[in-house]
Amino acid sequence: MRGRWVWLAIAIVVAVVAYPAAQRLKFDRSVERMFSSDDPLLGPYNRLKAEFGGNEVVVAVYRDKNLLNADGSGLARGAKGGDELEQVDGVQDVLSLAEINSLVEKIELFNLSKPKGKGAPILQPENKTAQNFLALFEGYTHGPNRETAAFACMLQPPPPG
Repeated sequence: MRGRWVWLAIAIVVAVVAYPAAQRLKFDRSVERMFSSDDPLLGPYNRLKAEFGGNEVVVAVYRDKNLLNADGSGLARGAKGGDELEQVDGVQDVLSLAEINSLVEKIELFNLSKPKGKGAPILQPENKTAQNFLALFEGYTHGPNRETAAFACMLQPPPPG
């Protein structure tokens, strides 16, 4: 324990000297930086980004044992969560199971020959359109166990420069 005061003084001096540099430190959290420069996936990713735009995506996942409950409570929780995420600065849009349900509802409006079930179409096992959409977005908005849900949050692109 000898010299502890000397070591404390050295630590304080180093912290004071390093503080200004630490304030200017910038982190690059882009997807491109997750790849090493020689990664064979970097080329295809850059082509994809050039063709479809460079929006970054963040996925928020949660477990809800009543996600597809017939009473619609799980879908309502998902809609509320999606609305809250859309209010976060930097989030441009959110894709969720509730959004898929809204899309199916709009499609059903134009299908006049089909009898409408009660409640959310995505919760109706006899609704083929809804079941096809559920199958299509499985792994994106919900898990195959139908108890895991996800919000795919598209982030606003950074300003140029």
